[in-house]
Amino acid sequence: MKRFALLFLLCLVLGACGGGSGGDGSTPSAATSSGTPPSNLTYPKNNSESFVSGASVNISPTSISGTTPITYSISPTLPTGLTLNSSTGVISGTPTVVQLATSYAIMATNATGSFNATISIAVTSSGTPPSNLTYSTPNATYYLNTQITNNVPNVTGTVTSWTIDTAVLHSLPPGLDFNQTTGVISGTPTAIQQSSTFTITASNSAGSVSTSITVQVNATTTSGILRWTIIDNYGPGDNIYVNFWDETIGNYAWPGSNILFTATPGSNTYDLSCTLGDLICYGADANTTELGYYWGVDILNNEPYQSCENDPTVPCCHTCANASYSTTLAN
Repeated sequence: MKRFALLFLLCLVLGACGGGSGGDGSTPSAATSSGTPPSNLTYPKNNSESFVSGASVNISPTSISGTTPITYSISPTLPTGLTLNSSTGVISGTPTVVQLATSYAIMATNATGSFNATISIAVTSSGTPPSNLTYSTPNATYYLNTQITNNVPNVTGTVTSWTIDTAVLHSLPPGLDFNQTTGVISGTPTAIQQSSTFTITASNSAGSVSTSITVQVNATTTSGILRWTIIDNYGPGDNIYVNFWDETIGNYAWPGSNILFTATPGSNTYDLSCTLGDLICYGADANTTELGYYWGVDILNNEPYQSCENDPTVPCCHTCANASYSTTLAN
């Protein structure tokens, strides 16, 4: 009896007297919690996607291996309008912002590990860029303290933004406004300004178009702006005294009666608002011990135009017009 009881206990330990084997001869499998980490995550088009702005998107992984459940995450954030389903890996939504091809890292994760895949996503525009941009007054001359007629753009296509390039010698004249929503130039100029060129660009998500306009502000309808550049090459460190006057009416005009500009070595530019057609002259004296050395019409003696001491090929007087001139002074 004791012998039978011992055999019975031994059978229980060995698994119903089977010697550790199943009834079908198989070996018990490992615990299912060990699983297999994710791998081989791919998306259509070899992980290189191009979507169209405004068009719906719905793409699923074309392959993924590993024990489920698998969760998904992505970095950086998808383009505006798109989302990643963390349970299925599906990318869906409607992109709204155009962007160049950008790489994204998608991580698939389960209880035993993770796998990273890289996908490239670009968003293109469904429309066409604006074209044929012109302005109602491409070469505008305005007058001081007089409200302008709005300078209005004409363009083919849809425009979502307007910009003006003011990286020029002069910005848009004070008192004038550029509307970044409509592209219209309006206002009342409060300062005279020599003719300057501005580049205006109309854009949408598909591209842009640009055009150039010129803007000038005169004192009156009978006035112009003569831009005179004096280049002082007389000598290192030597300043030159300069002034300009209207020879037609015979009195000083710039910078004022018995007042002089000081031209420093290099380029010195002066914008002179003058009456169209008048004869405008300059005079300059060297600021050195070499008294009497001068150019143009002598500013000390106020000699008339006929006594101009300048090189005949470089006139010391010009007719007032909306124009630019340059004079180089040297010994």
